[in-house]
Amino acid sequence: MSDLEDKLEQIKTALAELRASTADGPATRKQLDALFRQVHNVKAVAAADGLTDLSRAAHELENLLHSLRTGESTPDNHVLQQLVGALSETLLLPDEISSSLKTEEKHTLKQALREGAKLFLVQTSFDPSDFDQQFQNLKAILTRDGEVISVAPKVENDKINFRILYATRSQNLQLAPNVSIEPIVPKANLWNRILRAGKSTAASLGKDINFNLHGTDISLDDAIADCLIHLVRNAIHHGIESRGTITIAATNDKDQLKISVTDDGRGIDPQILASGIIFQPGYSTASEVSEISGRGVGLDVVKTTVEQRSGSVQIQSELNRGSTFTITIPKRSV
Repeated sequence: MSDLEDKLEQIKTALAELRASTADGPATRKQLDALFRQVHNVKAVAAADGLTDLSRAAHELENLLHSLRTGESTPDNHVLQQLVGALSETLLLPDEISSSLKTEEKHTLKQALREGAKLFLVQTSFDPSDFDQQFQNLKAILTRDGEVISVAPKVENDKINFRILYATRSQNLQLAPNVSIEPIVPKANLWNRILRAGKSTAASLGKDINFNLHGTDISLDDAIADCLIHLVRNAIHHGIESRGTITIAATNDKDQLKISVTDDGRGIDPQILASGIIFQPGYSTASEVSEISGRGVGLDVVKTTVEQRSGSVQIQSELNRGSTFTITIPKRSV
């Protein structure tokens, strides 16, 4: 199971618990806060991985949870179930693949995934003189143990290239040497995911951001990578106005891991820093809510996650010079 699939399962379990709960009070509010953080995490990671449909579905669920937290609405089992269904039905596919699928292909794919199949991208090239026979041979091999979902041929350099979306439950895939096969949703390199999150956020806001990464040889886990995604998105949205630089640096310091996210943006008001309100749930400097930020949950996620690891988050900031958020975590908890 991929990290995102695991996160979705956790959300569905938490929603089921929320729907089953008839009581109100601190326990229910705590449930809502925790669920809100989980959904915000999925939204951020999905956006970083180019899963626009999932990011939008998570944003819709986040809107509903916000209305519950603020008392604007009460839990509606039907609406909650619809949103859970929307999350479950969303294909964990990059946009360039998802957008190329026909309606019937998406339906077939969803059914295959429900039945426990894993999704793969098969790629190969054939000579035009006998590509039809070669392709039929390959298709026969694939359909023995799985299902061909879609085929996208393309002529390049006097060869016919095929990109095949393939679903199978087989654990032992053996194909010809000239055929490559890779999982569609592999466990991403977490540093690459953080960088993608920064670049996609900057592009969506029309900002020109340079990114510097140091210490990428240091291993991260998913939860800490999610924290860094929140910090990077926060720096782009709230720190840098139009163009600037964000530096992410990881170092091993004795028995601790330290990771900092630094921007050269507008900085943070000293009074806000002194008050400690910046980490409070619901606090945001954004004038309106967007799919990127505005709910005041990103920094709350970071603080909660890091403290669960017996770590801490420090902020250094100077107006018109920028800010640095530093996460410090005992190595045994990473």
